[in-house]
Amino acid sequence: RLAEQLDDLILVVTSSWKISYGNPAAMSTFPTHINPDITDLRDLFPEESFRGFYDTLNSAMHDGSIRTWSMEITFPLQGTCWYDISITPLKGENQVSSLVIYIHDVSYRVQREEEIRRAGLAQLELNMEQFQILNDEIRNPLQVIKGYNLLQNGLYEKQIDEQLTIINDLI
Repeated sequence: RLAEQLDDLILVVTSSWKISYGNPAAMSTFPTHINPDITDLRDLFPEESFRGFYDTLNSAMHDGSIRTWSMEITFPLQGTCWYDISITPLKGENQVSSLVIYIHDVSYRVQREEEIRRAGLAQLELNMEQFQILNDEIRNPLQVIKGYNLLQNGLYEKQIDEQLTIINDLI
């Protein structure tokens, strides 16, 4: 069976929230031993802590549509991680009889995105410092030259002013 080989968690839950199947990854994730058709999903995911999770499960059970979302979950053995969760309803006799819950750990991706975001902010701060240096080292002297040129009323005042404008625009 393919599900037995996956590192991702797969649970099949009946309409009464009993777990009818859990792959080995799911079995090893929870401290509570999963007994098929006896263990209640709410023993693994307490309703008070997972209200949005159960709202989504109820919607999928009611309308039979597939749901996918990401959420942060804390498991006793693994700690806090980010997961992509997919709910696929299984229909029998014109109604949803159970749900397949597929839980994929995306913690590495979320951590990597956060690292990239932090690195981007650090680079932005560095760029701002460089722009301040650019302003102090180039624009301020250009303004001094421009002011001196205006005071001189010289022969080349217009040409010098045009060149200063070009340099300023390049910066």
